[in-house]
Amino acid sequence: MNTGIRRTLAILLAIGWTTVLSGQTEIEIIKLVNPSFEQAPAEATVPQGWLRCSEVSTPDILPGPWGVDLEAHDGDTYVGIITRANGTYEHLVQLLTNPLRANQCYKTHLYLAHSYTYYGYTKPIKLRIWLGHYPCNRAQLIYESPFVDHKEWKRYEFEFVPKENYQYLYIEAWYKALFRDHKGNILIDGMGDIVPCSRA
Repeated sequence: MNTGIRRTLAILLAIGWTTVLSGQTEIEIIKLVNPSFEQAPAEATVPQGWLRCSEVSTPDILPGPWGVDLEAHDGDTYVGIITRANGTYEHLVQLLTNPLRANQCYKTHLYLAHSYTYYGYTKPIKLRIWLGHYPCNRAQLIYESPFVDHKEWKRYEFEFVPKENYQYLYIEAWYKALFRDHKGNILIDGMGDIVPCSRA
């Protein structure tokens, strides 16, 4: 094999490996920061690694506050978020370490529970998860749980395909379009890595 052919093959192999590595980069695993909401229990406090959109919409780090005593599923603490009688609700947001890619299938999971003692906010509610382009942007709904009324932790899994590239994950307590007089809570713990799935 002459030198020219060897050089051409070397270049083609290099291009091939670059393409493979680029493909791997596009579908890499996304690890959340503080996915089990570890921090000292406190009322109206955003856990490290997470953001809020307003002063009146902060989660609670549990157990302890508001009479909630369920043990954490993962680690020592978790978060609780509520819907109020005036139609407001709580949420939290995270800037992802890497953007989610458009048209790529992803899957993840989390653990949910409900507290029968939450200072009067005791009705079952849902959890909704959105993707966004900036911290409080709800551009694409990717998950809505059923009403969660069980006091023990249960695992919920779901898949989603972003319509665009997104950098933010937004989680909110939800009841219905008009909350009316619905004072409810939902507890969240043990969020999983966001990993590629086989469906495109």
